[in-house]
Amino acid sequence: MRFILATILFCFSVTVFGQLDAWKWRKQIKIENKSNSEDIEQSPVFFVLNGADLEAAGKIRSDYGDLRVSIDCDGDSLLNYWIENPTGGNNTIVWAYYPDTIRARSEITLYVFYGNSAATSAEDFDATFPTQAIYDEDGTLPDVTDVDWFEVQPGVTLTGASATIVYNITAARVKIDGTIDLTGLGEQQSVVAPANGTGTGGDGFGGGGGGYGADGAPGFDADNAGDPGAPGTAQGDRKAVSLDTAHAGGNGFVGIADPLGMGNDQQEPTFAGGNGGGAIRIRAAFISINELIVDGANGEGANQGGAGIPAGTAFGGNPPNGSGGGGAGGGALLQAALIDITGDLSADGGDGGEVPGTSEGTGGGGGGGRVKIFSDTLNISGLVSAYGGLGGLLGNGQQGTPPNNGDTGTVYIDSATIHAAPVPTEIFDTRNGVDFIDAMAPNYVECRGVNIDFTTSKNFANYQYFINNELVQSSGSNVMSVDTFSVDPTIHVIATAGVCINYSDTIVPDILTGPYSEFFPAGFNLTYNFQNLSKDATSYLWDFGDGSTSTQFEPTYKYGQPDTVTACLTAFNPGLQCQSHISCQEIIIECNPPRPGFTNSNNGLRVNFLDLSDFTTTWLWDFGDGNTSTQKSPVHEYISPGTYTVTVTYKNECGTVTFSKNITVDCNFNASFTSQKIGNTLEVKFTNTTPGAHTTNWEFGDGTQTTGGKTVSHKYIASGSYNVCMTSISQCGATVDCQLLSFSCNKPSVDFTFTTQDTNATFTSTVTGNLGDITWDFGDGTTTNILNPTHAYEEDGVYNVCLTAQNDCGRVTRCKEVAATCDDPAASFDFVTSDGYTYSFGDSSLNAVKWRWELGPDRVVSNQQHPTYTYRNDTTRSYVVCLTIFNTCGESDRVCKTINVKCLKPTVGFTYTIDDTTVTFTSSVKNQIGGVNWTFGDGGKSNHVNPVYSYSGEGEYEVCITATNKCATVSHCETVVISCNDPVARFNKSTADGFNYSFRDSSINAEQWFWDFGIAGETSTLRNPTYSYKADSTARYRACLTVFNGCGEAKTNCQFIFVTDSTTVGIDLFELGMLEVYPNPNNGRITLNNIGEITGDLQLRNVLGQIVRRRAVSGESNVELEFYDQPEGVYLVDIIAENGARGILRIVKQ
Repeated sequence: MRFILATILFCFSVTVFGQLDAWKWRKQIKIENKSNSEDIEQSPVFFVLNGADLEAAGKIRSDYGDLRVSIDCDGDSLLNYWIENPTGGNNTIVWAYYPDTIRARSEITLYVFYGNSAATSAEDFDATFPTQAIYDEDGTLPDVTDVDWFEVQPGVTLTGASATIVYNITAARVKIDGTIDLTGLGEQQSVVAPANGTGTGGDGFGGGGGGYGADGAPGFDADNAGDPGAPGTAQGDRKAVSLDTAHAGGNGFVGIADPLGMGNDQQEPTFAGGNGGGAIRIRAAFISINELIVDGANGEGANQGGAGIPAGTAFGGNPPNGSGGGGAGGGALLQAALIDITGDLSADGGDGGEVPGTSEGTGGGGGGGRVKIFSDTLNISGLVSAYGGLGGLLGNGQQGTPPNNGDTGTVYIDSATIHAAPVPTEIFDTRNGVDFIDAMAPNYVECRGVNIDFTTSKNFANYQYFINNELVQSSGSNVMSVDTFSVDPTIHVIATAGVCINYSDTIVPDILTGPYSEFFPAGFNLTYNFQNLSKDATSYLWDFGDGSTSTQFEPTYKYGQPDTVTACLTAFNPGLQCQSHISCQEIIIECNPPRPGFTNSNNGLRVNFLDLSDFTTTWLWDFGDGNTSTQKSPVHEYISPGTYTVTVTYKNECGTVTFSKNITVDCNFNASFTSQKIGNTLEVKFTNTTPGAHTTNWEFGDGTQTTGGKTVSHKYIASGSYNVCMTSISQCGATVDCQLLSFSCNKPSVDFTFTTQDTNATFTSTVTGNLGDITWDFGDGTTTNILNPTHAYEEDGVYNVCLTAQNDCGRVTRCKEVAATCDDPAASFDFVTSDGYTYSFGDSSLNAVKWRWELGPDRVVSNQQHPTYTYRNDTTRSYVVCLTIFNTCGESDRVCKTINVKCLKPTVGFTYTIDDTTVTFTSSVKNQIGGVNWTFGDGGKSNHVNPVYSYSGEGEYEVCITATNKCATVSHCETVVISCNDPVARFNKSTADGFNYSFRDSSINAEQWFWDFGIAGETSTLRNPTYSYKADSTARYRACLTVFNGCGEAKTNCQFIFVTDSTTVGIDLFELGMLEVYPNPNNGRITLNNIGEITGDLQLRNVLGQIVRRRAVSGESNVELEFYDQPEGVYLVDIIAENGARGILRIVKQ
């Protein structure tokens, strides 16, 4: 299936990856396969490029030589391409050969690159269209054509060779610049039983057959003339709704003089009916048509010289009648994304045969065929027709009575976008005095789109437009919008001029590039490690090719069985416009069992085994002497000579293989040992490396020897060369290995550095090759073994300091002179104060290590380097402060300075908050001695630091706070204004059973509460009381709350309480005084008071009993009801409570 929709999305970037890194721009193209069931296999696809806009923006060369098409965003997988119309402006058609499959109801993404002025054109027509059918001379159209490119060049005509078949053309591009003529290649004419009638257009693609011609008149002799035959009345057959060949017209019969004089003879031959029109199906991505003809053939008649009339035949009496019927029009089915019709596409019925005289019996016209077009975009500048054939004419040029024209066929168009030029006037040619548009009245163009635009060169008052089979417009405006429909409408246009236009093109700005996907699979047998080499991605989706997936960055995956799979990695980055990129690789998954093999090398009884197997993951060695190993290449020592069968079991996930080999071991071996000196010493480690189990005797070359195990250690007393011999004794005998070995060691390397401060010295050693402790001699009779010591000398002087280290090779001492001196101390200090009595002292002395401060009063002493001291601030006086410092040698220096301490007055202030007549004061006092004193301006006093004071009434009061110390007494006063807010009484009430009520206070500025429950003597002073009314009767009570505050004011709020028992019915709430309505009369708005006690239904009815307003009520104190839209008159307010109570009141709107 090659019916493709190319949807263009725009994806620009200024930087791209891959081999097209010199290109500046990239555009993303979506190619959609709209078939519900057919895949597109390895086919050219096309898209429309806005070339003029790109060229004007300087993004593409004028010859499009820098254009490239790729499967991926980075341009690594380029496609063969070809530009059909390089001068097409913003309708430039670009073809690309897609080498893979586009699944049904799915889409692919291509990328177009441009913007490289140095590039050369890479167009390749033959590679883009690998299979071609190009006709450059007249010929025959094959029954079936399936190619990539189909072309009939200008001036070339193709006709069919086969009848009663459906011709099929399938290609990516169908270009009919010449003509395809399938006239009369439908149903073939044959001699059939006589019949009469006019042609009838069918409702199938092939249309109905033309009517048969009328019966011929009876024959006659010279003495007895016959009557003419009656007009035919029967109709031709109809075809089913399918693409099929059209019916032929019927044969006409003539009456011929009977040689025997029998006037009623009727004989053949006949005038043949026309063959039906052919049928063709064309499916492609892009179809352009200059001329495509599938008409029915005309029927024969006497005036045309029918083949059934022998030459010189004498007609008796009246002229012959019974001409042949015209063949029905054929069928044409076009399916493509883009269709251009620039010439004629006709499926007309053939005309009926004529008769020479005025007798009846002309051939019926063939029914029109059917043309059906499916596309996304249809451009029509030519003519699409399915005319019915004309009935045969009489000898006088007039049609018979009645006219036996064939019915018009059907043109069916299903296209999202249709563009048409003004309709040619010949479409509207009249026939028999009737406009052709009227003759097509039962037929239509069917469009499915956004807007309908009718452009025509001729006005016809009978234009009618139907949407979903409902007439919506006759004549009137040329453009009709159907944007308001909630579903895609089906629009039937009773006119060939109908044009459906969908202007949905948009311009998308430049955007950034997307991620890049790449990976490398590496595996063994069924298990593969996937290395992720992607760039600019934030997430990943792996498809392992066997239905399994992963979102890990670098997954390891084990396949279930050997196979050849295509593994893919999709890299995503939702922050970029090109949000994903996919790369795929074919992987051959193998599962090979181990391939066995090993070799061995012997040294006496010791055997080194070397594994030579492939694909092995585990090994099990059986050495034939009862010992085993799981190492890959083990070493084994046998205890005696002999021949052993060594068996190895190799395993991996694909199988197990066992391999055996006989080996022979003997006592043919050489003794050997190794030596290893331990560090920078003369101690040496010797190891017997002779194969087998041995007793070892050692001679160390310095006169000492030993008998021991395979490994021994020996310490030499001096450097030198020694002939070391080892005798190895086993059941195979004794062998000796002697080696001349030289051993030496280096004396320690000793050095040190030091720093001094006064008589303190810090030493840092640098010793290498030392064994044991090091020793420091400080030159003053003291020593230490610390690696990096610090030493304090007691007196000035120059000392010879030595560091000694030793090892097996000797002892080394390093000495240096160290000078320890004391600098004279110089006392100095500064001081600062921020408040006049707290002082901070800062030492600035030189060469001091100890400090002694004398701070003045009471002989206060401090040994800090930088002390702080607070002096008494209740008097003003001077102090002498002295600092004595000492250096490391105990030498001292002293300095004194005088400071002045001030006496500070207290600082006082306060803030306050007022709550009615109660004021809360907060003091801010410093430097006082003792407490504070308050006076509140009404005679009240307090010595609290932060008092709370209540005034007896409103007024202005001068409040003062006083603080005292030895320096002064200070007061601060402010005027405090007391104003009392009146209380506001408010409360809510609720009841669950109609008589037990809970009251909740919501008053403002209240300090005391007094409740009156509406029954004499029943009161409460609680803030939120409860009260139980009697439940054995129905009554109304007035509950009141009075609230008080310190200002002496009292405020009261009252509400009605409606108490009912469980049997309350028939109580009128209005008569009880429970409810009030005002105003009454009113202008369409009323308020209901005290409705808060009622839960139920509120209705407003007119005098007819109709409810004009209704609402539920529950807990509202007052309810407003508006009914301005109702006429003036009398209304009933009806309240129905849930407990059965009800109230009805008449009101008047005026």
